[in-house]
Amino acid sequence: MPLIAVEEHWIMPDLTSALRAVPHHDESLAFHERGDHQERLEDLGAGRIAAMDAQGIDVSILALTPPGTQPLPPKEALALSRAANDVATAAVARNPARFRSLSTLPMSSPKDVAGELARAADMGHVGTMVYGRSGDLFLDDLAYDDFFSAASELGQPVFLHPQLPSAAVRDAS
Repeated sequence: MPLIAVEEHWIMPDLTSALRAVPHHDESLAFHERGDHQERLEDLGAGRIAAMDAQGIDVSILALTPPGTQPLPPKEALALSRAANDVATAAVARNPARFRSLSTLPMSSPKDVAGELARAADMGHVGTMVYGRSGDLFLDDLAYDDFFSAASELGQPVFLHPQLPSAAVRDAS
């Protein structure tokens, strides 16, 4: 029986730069700066496959690392989501027996989410991974109704990934 690893994180340098430029950026980026994490997260080739082989993993389902593009302004989130989906599609095409991918969506731009989900599904993404909020906009907001409808119609599973609580929630705690 094959061993499939779900939610195998990766990142691209352009996204790292964009996230670091966001005021009060998501502290989850700090995890990337430990040891060789950043280098390993950026590797969608031989190094990642060697690590999979060493761990007995047959297939990895690639998913952009938290916080994805969700903290970015809408236009930038859309551009980098599209770029991430293109990069992941190319990685799967280079190693179709070893990789699948979950799409990245521009959740800070609700009007663009369903369209990018459809584009990613057409490229072969096997689902999508999102986080519970974009800024102060939570997934149960009516702005995301089209997204959930599109996911259902396209048969795209939605993986809800935990994320660090907002500063307001942490302050209240």
